[in-house]
Amino acid sequence: MSHKGYDLIFPTVIGHHMREDLIQPVTKILQEVPITEGWDAISTKNDKILDNYVRLKKTFTDEVQSFLKDIMKYDCDLQMTTSWFTKVNKNEKLHAHDHNNSWYSACFYIQEDCQLKFETRASQIYVHPTEETLYNSLGVTYNPEPGSILIFPSKTMHLIVQHNWNSARYSLAFNFMPKGKVGMHDSSYEY
Repeated sequence: MSHKGYDLIFPTVIGHHMREDLIQPVTKILQEVPITEGWDAISTKNDKILDNYVRLKKTFTDEVQSFLKDIMKYDCDLQMTTSWFTKVNKNEKLHAHDHNNSWYSACFYIQEDCQLKFETRASQIYVHPTEETLYNSLGVTYNPEPGSILIFPSKTMHLIVQHNWNSARYSLAFNFMPKGKVGMHDSSYEY
């Protein structure tokens, strides 16, 4: 065969930042959330949990904004619209979902064994590959270390893999929107 090469177009870029210094302050907030009235199934009822922690909210926003500016080349201000904790008990998982009414999302991990799987839809005609690679896979599982921040487009389907540890699995999630004017000409909008 005379393969000349190949191109990777329209990729889904997952950002990975590391902030171990934020584990302790986030864990402290988690411990302050009332267990009986603060949780709705697997997440905190308050979906703006970081609004009371302005410095921490700014720190996470700055991390996501730096990824968007340095890697994705989007130079715009950013605003965190929602933030909440998720909790998954032993043998539980969270179904595949995306985040509507949001541009980018991120998750911060404070402990080990917090697998997150990103998925895409199969093409209309699915042929099973002989070997699964990043180029043909329908899903990629991340096993982030404590202190990791995963950043991804909000439209990306993702799920929490079944949690097998005896203790509950916690993570902090957030959604972001651009702040200010975006778009061009007749397709512009001010957030």
